[in-house]
Amino acid sequence: MARLEPLALDQVDPSLQEVVHQAQERLPQFMNQVLTLAHHPRIARDLVTLYLGFQEESRVERRLIELAVLTVSHLNRCVYCVSHHTPLGEQAGLSPGALADLRAGRAAESPHLSPLEKLVVAYAEQVTRDARRVPRSLWAELQTHFDEAQLVELTVRIALANFFNRLNDALQIDLEPGVDALL
Repeated sequence: MARLEPLALDQVDPSLQEVVHQAQERLPQFMNQVLTLAHHPRIARDLVTLYLGFQEESRVERRLIELAVLTVSHLNRCVYCVSHHTPLGEQAGLSPGALADLRAGRAAESPHLSPLEKLVVAYAEQVTRDARRVPRSLWAELQTHFDEAQLVELTVRIALANFFNRLNDALQIDLEPGVDALL
């Protein structure tokens, strides 16, 4: 049960109405999270606007972003994020076999993941476990596949996945109706 009830739409601060409307249109599956954040309008506006911005402009393939987010969310055992991002990963082109191997912690040896996908998983795992100790060899390999802007975006998305995992778990945000719990 959620520690904070999501606000009803008619309780949302007027300054946040437009952002919530955009979230309803473009992120309908995340409305419990959005309406929980709405308890603090400035934080909600900034975080939702940031997330919506990723949908508008991303320099990293969606499949790789979802793979990174799911890697983090499985490591942190965040039911909310795994349950939401697994279907998004499927939509982005992750195969059922890749998703199953990721869920089982077998990504490194998965025949369903490409070498680039395994590299993204390794980076997401390392940033989640100990960001200060990303091996130089891992970073050098990332640099052969991603430019600087892409490395910033990938790292931000991994860090934000960790942030949202903790937010969702600490506030015990409930899954929306129709979203199946996948952990």
